[in-house]
Amino acid sequence: MRRRAGLFEDLIEIAVRLPWAVSVALAGALYILFHVFASAAAVHPTNASELGVFASRQLLSTIASFLQYLLPLALLVGAGASFARRRHNAVLLADGTADPARSISALSWQDFERLVGASFERDGFAVTHTGGGGADGGVDLVLTKGRESTLVQCKQWRAQKVGVRTVRELYGVMAARGAAHGIVVSAGDFTPDARKFVSGRNIDLLNGSALAAMLGKFDNAKPAGLPADPPACPRCGSRMVERVARKGSIAGQVFWGCETFPRCRGGLPMG
Repeated sequence: MRRRAGLFEDLIEIAVRLPWAVSVALAGALYILFHVFASAAAVHPTNASELGVFASRQLLSTIASFLQYLLPLALLVGAGASFARRRHNAVLLADGTADPARSISALSWQDFERLVGASFERDGFAVTHTGGGGADGGVDLVLTKGRESTLVQCKQWRAQKVGVRTVRELYGVMAARGAAHGIVVSAGDFTPDARKFVSGRNIDLLNGSALAAMLGKFDNAKPAGLPADPPACPRCGSRMVERVARKGSIAGQVFWGCETFPRCRGGLPMG
């Protein structure tokens, strides 16, 4: 059972999820705020009726004198961790973009999860790493775009295909959490039973080849013949963005997908 975190640990966790510059700015603002309270001199009471007010102000000043250092320190620790994590993710994404297939096969399961998260961040999602419980844990990432959430399970399995049991488990978690969409990402591939199970369900299976294609699309060099501006979605009229098909007959291919996905599933072929 996970130990209940205190205020200091909670602030660090929040800061890790924020851009490091935001955490640093918040640390400065909190220091100034509590320093004002800590420095405010309480007026000595002139009669018994003012004694309670004086004692309360003294107590607040004492608490503020501790918080003016404690809370900014937590945010700065989290900012440092955020900076290190984002820099590491940038390196992983750069290596994956340069040589996707080799990079995927060489990663540990931890870095595989970070690479998957970084690729979805580049694709416009807000990504939360849940620390899903080790190499074979549960949900590893939660993707958010608008009001919709997507649960992602990462499997760095190269020699073994991901079976239907893993996909069933994710589907059950989706139902329990009310998630709109689920994705299982594997460095290798999936069994026929797993692919059959997701038919008609809102779960995508992203194998190593499709992930490599997804990473490859981040290369600055665009294939000749692509339109300069994205087209409008034929269903809702929103702007379309480049996406990589994760299943079906066009798995691994780049296409135009609606930016409001998964609310709208409009799509167009490239070219």
